[in-house]
Amino acid sequence: MKKTSEFNIVVLLLSILIVLSGSGCKQEQLNSPVIANPSQNDVVSTTTVLDSFAAGVNTDNLIIEMNPYGKGVAYIESVDGQMRVVHNGKKGKLYQVVESNMALSPDGRRVAYGARLGEKWFIVIDGNEEGPFEEKGQPVFSPDSKHVAYEAKVRGLWHMFVNKKAGPSIPVYFNDKATFSSDSSRLLSLENSADHTGIVLHVTDLSFNRLGYRMVRGKIIVVDPTKTRIAAVDVIKGKHKVIEFSFGQPDNVKEGALYDEVSHLVFGSEGNSLSYIAKKDGKFYLVLNDKEELIPDGTYPSPPVIRPDNKGAGLLITGKDGAYFHQAFYSDGSKRIFYKECGSLTYSKDGRFHSYVAIRNEKFTIVVNGKEGPFFDRVMEPQFSPDGKYVAYRARHGEERFVVVADTNGKIVKKHSSYDRVFETVFTDDGKSIAYGVIDGDKLIWKVERLDNR
Repeated sequence: MKKTSEFNIVVLLLSILIVLSGSGCKQEQLNSPVIANPSQNDVVSTTTVLDSFAAGVNTDNLIIEMNPYGKGVAYIESVDGQMRVVHNGKKGKLYQVVESNMALSPDGRRVAYGARLGEKWFIVIDGNEEGPFEEKGQPVFSPDSKHVAYEAKVRGLWHMFVNKKAGPSIPVYFNDKATFSSDSSRLLSLENSADHTGIVLHVTDLSFNRLGYRMVRGKIIVVDPTKTRIAAVDVIKGKHKVIEFSFGQPDNVKEGALYDEVSHLVFGSEGNSLSYIAKKDGKFYLVLNDKEELIPDGTYPSPPVIRPDNKGAGLLITGKDGAYFHQAFYSDGSKRIFYKECGSLTYSKDGRFHSYVAIRNEKFTIVVNGKEGPFFDRVMEPQFSPDGKYVAYRARHGEERFVVVADTNGKIVKKHSSYDRVFETVFTDDGKSIAYGVIDGDKLIWKVERLDNR
């Protein structure tokens, strides 16, 4: 798959998301587990003004990348036909083109993006240009925010760059960004095979010493949320199978059963469960940790969602009567309720409640254990509070955009104030407040508000 300079790398929906890990060169380290340092994912718990926009700026169309914990923000603005990035209030250099897929570091303090001057491309990291390049991929930060990796083409050949150092040249990379391990010591890059029929997964340390590699002839590759395991689909003589391995032992590969098709590969939230949809003899099965269960016929628009207790997995299915929720391996008495469409399935931390977005008569609602909330013009991404007492989501009604907090019956507990734009929500560490970014007039604000009415 050839990469072009105008191509904004977009992760294929739920099909390609890769991370691998690494450590030093000593042989004994290759077979040792990779343990990440404790992450600093504490949420900013005070309402804060992040930036102010210049007069006359149309904030509706601004491309904004916000740290999910409220620790930083970057956006692209246009100035007299040119473009620049503004990061935490600091204005960057003007370019003819700034790519929209800029990367914000996990700590929010750094930013990296692709930019073009004339016919040359640059990767700009913290305001410093690297290049020029003929073409380039998307930059990515390591989890500790200290390292940056990206692909770039120089004199007709592609290289992986880490901290300005170029790796070995290859003809072409697969269209996906490089990814770091959870401890920031290893890197995985994806290279098209010589015959362009497969993808070679290279696991290296940050000096490009190879620690492991595997070629697969499928294009579905996923990493678990804790960044300790990777799974991919391989195709052999027309049959599909899932392979799985750990970051600490990239050459110790577990192989699953053979199927006619495999899709929607996904890990559970803790990385200790793996699920996917498989086709065998004309029937579809949900596979969870190598166990199969026959599922109803239909289309499956999104991957399964594994229950936090690993006892089962939920799936949204679209059949001849509409879309509905189905749960495999575990029965909680849920009845089928049909809608035009369903999406964004999620579970509470203890698995007692599930919620999803549903559409009926062109209106949106959330459904919690079969109970509908109020209908709005749009509803997005329900999520449960840490104690499972509340479910929060973003909503739009007319020109108003706001956050709603509901109970587990779907009843509104609190409708928060409306703003020009509302960004993704997160719960504060104590579980008592909801936090999210908003645009309010000429201000970009990190809002922190109580879940209930107190």
